[in-house]
Formats: sequence, structure tokens, C-alpha cells
Amino acid sequence: MKSRLFIYLSGHIFTAPVSQLVMKAKISLIVSIAIFMATAVKATTADDLNLSVTIITGEHSRDSSSITTSLTLSTDTLLYEQSYHGTHSGRHEPVKKQYRLTNADKTELIALLNEKGLWVTKTISKPPQEKGTSFYFELEMRANLKGKQSLISIEGSRSNSHLQEDATYRSVVSVIDVIYRVIARKDPDITRPELIR
Repeated sequence: MKSRLFIYLSGHIFTAPVSQLVMKAKISLIVSIAIFMATAVKATTADDLNLSVTIITGEHSRDSSSITTSLTLSTDTLLYEQSYHGTHSGRHEPVKKQYRLTNADKTELIALLNEKGLWVTKTISKPPQEKGTSFYFELEMRANLKGKQSLISIEGSRSNSHLQEDATYRSVVSVIDVIYRVIARKDPDITRPELIR
């Protein structure tokens, strides 16, 4: 005769073979472990992402000046730094702020890097051709994740609207926009530098 287990719940008695209940418990445990491991692997993968972006916007003229903005992601921290150089730079104090990165933020960035095919080494150089005063930008993105690496450098004129059609340029800017959304949660007044105008 098979053993049966009686359970009293809310005024009712439920009964089932012990072997059946044990099997259900094993299945439930296996599912729970699988979910836990998947979550842990996802979090670990996100934690392994290192990403940095440097943006320089400036002017070549008798009064040359530039602004350098650095964004550095590591583990659960985003470091934002901005400094001024050249003419009248003494009027601006350097800025340095930290923001908290969530696993969702890092997972979104990893998905974007994968989707846009940004694990490459690439340089795009289209400097200003204007004589006299000219306005330029320089952009560099570095990333690494479990052996995958990205190094993309772009320089160009801030009046070069054709560069906005370049797929790599648009993809890198989309990554930067995600980073600035993290900043906006705490400092909505800090926005991405306008590269091409």
C-alpha cells in the first residue's frame, strides 16, 4: 500500500501520494535553481562591462577653446567629468559627479553594443575644411566585456550634417544617449553635448 500525505488547509483535507508530492517539490526546486542561476549569470555579465566615452567640442581660431566631457562606467558606478580648456577656461570650474548604475542600465547598454555591432576597432576622420575659424568635435568610445573589445574614434566638423547619416556615428550616439538618461535621473539639466549643429 502506497503512503499518502494528508494536508489540512482552510478547513479542507487534501491527500496525495508521498511520491507525487516529492516529485513536485523536486521540479519546483529545479525551476527555482534555474531561475536563480540565470539571474546571477545575467548580473555577472552586466558587472563585467567596462565602458568609457570622451567627447571634445571646440573652436579653432585666435581664441581657441574646447570642452572635454568624460563618461566612465565601471561595475555599478557612472563617473561624469567635464573640464574647459583654452580661452576663458579659468571662468569654469571642473565638474565631477557620480551616479548609480543599475543592472538594467548595463544590460541595455550591452544589448545596444551587440545589436549595433559596435565590438569593432574603427576610425572616422572628417576634420573641418573651413579656413579661419572652425568648429570641431572629437568622440572616442572604448568598451570591453568578456574578451570583446570596442575602440571607435570619430572626429569631424560640427557643421558636417552628412556625418549624421553614418551608421557608426548614429550607433555610438545612441549608446551615449542611454548614458545621459542615467544622468538625467538625478541631474536633468545635464545634457549630451551637441556634436553636429
